[in-house]
Formats: sequence, C-alpha cells, structure tokens
Amino acid sequence: MSRRNHTVCVVVGLTCGLLGGSAHAGDNEALVQVITKWDGGCCTWDPVAETGCSNLSAFDNLTKKWYDEITNSRAHSGALDRDGFYQDGNVVNSDFADSTVFSPWGDDDTHDGIDDADVSMFAGHGADANGLRWNAAMRRDESSPGAADCDLWQNEIIVGDDDLEILHLYSCESMNRESWWPEWSSSLNGAHQITGFHGLSWVSILHKGRFRNLADDGFDLSIAEAWIDNFYDTNLRGGADYGRVDQCPVVRGVGTSDRNASHRLNHEEYDNRGNFTDLGFGSSRRHIARYIKGCDPADESALPR
Repeated sequence: MSRRNHTVCVVVGLTCGLLGGSAHAGDNEALVQVITKWDGGCCTWDPVAETGCSNLSAFDNLTKKWYDEITNSRAHSGALDRDGFYQDGNVVNSDFADSTVFSPWGDDDTHDGIDDADVSMFAGHGADANGLRWNAAMRRDESSPGAADCDLWQNEIIVGDDDLEILHLYSCESMNRESWWPEWSSSLNGAHQITGFHGLSWVSILHKGRFRNLADDGFDLSIAEAWIDNFYDTNLRGGADYGRVDQCPVVRGVGTSDRNASHRLNHEEYDNRGNFTDLGFGSSRRHIARYIKGCDPADESALPR
C-alpha cells in the first residue's frame, strides 16, 4: 500500500465539558451496522423522480470484507472479536443515540449499539446539506415511544463514554469540513477517532478490496492512514450529474495537545488502541483533522491546499 502525503490541520483549541470517558478494559470487539435496502417505510426510492434512497446492494458484501478481515485471528495476532454484523431490519435509530443524553430510548451502549464495541462501522445513505448536521436515513421507524424516527442525526451520536475508540462512517457527507467544529467535536467523548467523507462517497462491488485492505492495513499502518489511502480516489465516475470526481476521506481525532493529537493519528492501529488514553469531555483536548489537501468531491467545495 503506497503512503500518501496527508495534510493534518488542527481545527480548534482547548475544549472541556462535563462527562468523562471510560473504556472497558480487556474488550476487543468489532461491530458492523449496514443498510442496503430502504424498503421499510423510510426514505424509499422513487425511480421516476429519482428522489429518496436508492438500494445499495453491494454494501453488505463490502462491509463484510472489512469485518471478516479485522476479526481474522489467523492473519492478525491482535484481531478483534466478532461482536455482530447487523444488516437492514436490525439497524435502527436507537442503536446510535447516546443513552445518557437521549433517554429513555437511546441505546448505543447495550445490545450491540455502536458504543458497545471497540471499533464500529456504519454504512448507509447520508447527507449534510445547507449547513445542517450530518444525518443518515434509517430503514424503518422504531415502534417504541420517542424513537419513531427515520433519521439519525450527528448530535445524537456521543461515543466513547462506554467503550468505543474508533467509529467508521461509510456514508455521504459524514465528515464535511463545515461540520468538523463544533458539530463533530461534540461527539468525541472518549472515542479516539471518527472517520468519514467530505462530500459524496461512492459504492461499487469493485471496491470490496478497499474494505478488506482497510482492515488489513490498520494492523500495520495507522488507522487514519489506512482509511485515507484506501478510500481516496481522484478518478471516480459520478455519472451524468457529476462526471469524474474525487472521493475525499477525512479522519477526526483528539489529543491532549497538538503534538499528542497528531501522534495519535500517525500511530494508532487496530491492535494498539489501548496505548492511547480515552479523552472525555472533562479532559483538555486539541481537535485535529487529517485529509488530502485539494481533494475536490461532488456536492462540496475542495478541501484547503
């Protein structure tokens, strides 16, 4: 895997808050939640108007490549345990909503919610239009009171106060530059890194090697480097609406100082996450973003050079 020259930009100074993070010592779990079919009443696709959420049939195969590789103990001595692979009907809003803030329906830290594992991946349709927060389309509403919601919003996600260290979001506009601060900074409560995309991301069965390589490389390179190297692309075919476009992966992280934040993104791997102390809202922190300078995606302006 070739190594690219990434731009690292500190986007905000010291921040502090009220809640502290606490990881579960000894845990080593990976989790996937993926939506491939929007046929449960939320965001259904209208083929005539070309609006709503088109089905993404390749998503389960792609994310399964990552899940199988990151839990492959024959290939990696520090392989993670299989905490669950949830697809379509088993993926609902409460799995992502922080239980301490969005009570009583938030359930991110039990029953294999995203904060119940050490490394989690979500894959599905997302948007961050007109300066709003990133939101992802769920497949169906939940039936419990207060949880009937077709949309997952970024402000519902507060991760790391239970167990999570790394959150991967394979979803359009999940890490747009205008949302790095203060929106995404508010979601890092003990979690070390959140990865996503500035602008649109693309799905193709031809990319299954990229997902496997993300997991494989993340045991030898930093997770941040593995994310960007495998998903950065300058020659994607965006169809009649977009032509040829870039895909712009971004990694958001935290540290106790500029140097510490950079060190985390340069060195944290899937099998050495425990060497990096959790940073909760009560800790003084520096926020950092890593990206490819000048990357120019669909639906967003180019990242700074």
